[in-house]
Amino acid sequence: MPITGLSHYLIQNPTLTLLLICHFLSDFQLQNQTVADRKNTGRKYLMIHLFGVAFPLILVTCFFTKPLDD
Repeated sequence: MPITGLSHYLIQNPTLTLLLICHFLSDFQLQNQTVADRKNTGRKYLMIHLFGVAFPLILVTCFFTKPLDD
């Protein structure tokens, strides 16, 4: 059975797949409930949330992506 649709696209783009996994883990699994509840009302918790999601994405982008060919 051939692979079609979104799964084929994700197999062809492993960096995107890694970024999506990283985002879901950092945003939903690793974020504590206090930050999740208060990020809409408190700037401090919004910054904690943004850093907590952005930091893993930046690490993946810096260390696991191939440079573009000229």
